[in-house]
Amino acid sequence: IRMKEVQGGGSEMLCVGFLRGINVGGKNKVSMEELKEMYAALGASKVKTVGNTGCVIYDSSECLFEPYVEKRLHKTFNMKISYTAIPFAYYQKALEEAPEWWGKNEEWRHNVLFLTHNYPVDKALQEIGETDPEYERIYCKYGMIFWSSAFKDRKAYNKTQYSKLAKKECYPYFTIRNYNMALKVLEKSKKLHKELSR
Repeated sequence: IRMKEVQGGGSEMLCVGFLRGINVGGKNKVSMEELKEMYAALGASKVKTVGNTGCVIYDSSECLFEPYVEKRLHKTFNMKISYTAIPFAYYQKALEEAPEWWGKNEEWRHNVLFLTHNYPVDKALQEIGETDPEYERIYCKYGMIFWSSAFKDRKAYNKTQYSKLAKKECYPYFTIRNYNMALKVLEKSKKLHKELSR
């Protein structure tokens, strides 16, 4: 996705990237410093990470092509890591227009899901199947899936499609961030965008 498709011209674009399954439970360890160096070597600038979570914010002439980045990730860290990225403009708009129920119910879990490898969103939603609003809700914006589902009440959770997600064909193509992390990424992205706009 080039900047002219988002902002109508110019040479640089702020992007938000997400790596799947790194630094989880002591497995698939990836150094954020090495990760930033790798992105810089790919031509990105102002590279920032959010914690140790695999969220990368960078400035570039385009959102770096996923297969190309994945090859460099494999070469750099010797592991297969799925990756996706979206322009900050889309990310910000999606978060600002998130449904009012997302993040509100303290008894529920609130996530945003991103698809890697250009897996079709419509196909993923079809595989997820129909949801019961009594137990969960789903909203999609710019390919980002906002998903709130019952959690603390385990009987209710077991009635959700989210509880069955790991068995779906689309599951390996999702990288997931919770409500708080999604907002942290937005906050850090907005700060960098402001710096770049000066």
